[in-house]
Amino acid sequence: MALFIDILAIQLFVLGVAGITLGYFLVKIFMRSRRGESIEREYQVMWPLLLGIGIYSFVTGLWGQLVWPLPGSYNILFYDLYAMFGLILTVFAALMRSNFRLEYAGFFSLLFGAITMYYGALGFNANMTSEPAALLGLYLLWGLAGILTYPFALYADRIRAKALEVAATAQAPQLIPPMTHATGAVGKTASISYSWWLWIPVIVFLAAGLLALYIGINALPGHLVAFSHWAP
Repeated sequence: MALFIDILAIQLFVLGVAGITLGYFLVKIFMRSRRGESIEREYQVMWPLLLGIGIYSFVTGLWGQLVWPLPGSYNILFYDLYAMFGLILTVFAALMRSNFRLEYAGFFSLLFGAITMYYGALGFNANMTSEPAALLGLYLLWGLAGILTYPFALYADRIRAKALEVAATAQAPQLIPPMTHATGAVGKTASISYSWWLWIPVIVFLAAGLLALYIGINALPGHLVAFSHWAP
């Protein structure tokens, strides 16, 4: 009997919940920016969640890389990217908490998004897992989510930079009121151009999260049966 057990099901559930939560977070960001409101409140609420999910994903992903609880190269297919997923979330949480720009973390996410797609294509071609199509879909969606994180990071940085500019203008002594779209009220910022493309990452994150939940729901019964008599 193996000394270590397979925790892949709960990791899939965490991945699914993370995708849906990130999609909801993007919706809140886009709606606030559309109304010309500050996004800082959403950052304050979201960064602890990202940090918690990120630490869990990184630690368990690193554990999987070191312990190899799955058969053979499945450990490479699943845990290489799961650890990086956790690291990226942790970095984003730290940047949001510290009010730093997200651009470079977004670019890092873009690169690993492309790598995630490559892993998924290799796993599909090797006919790994009992549902290769679901595997490919999961990796393509999360890879695309990683790629789309980069333009979102640029968009969020632009909103925050505009908010700082408006705040500085409001605090500076003015003989003539400046011509600006900002309301001047606390918690408001200048409106940033809003476009339909902003909903694409929302849809991708939600789809990636739902697919991860679907795979996890189908995997859990078999895992419960397989390990029903397991003992260390």
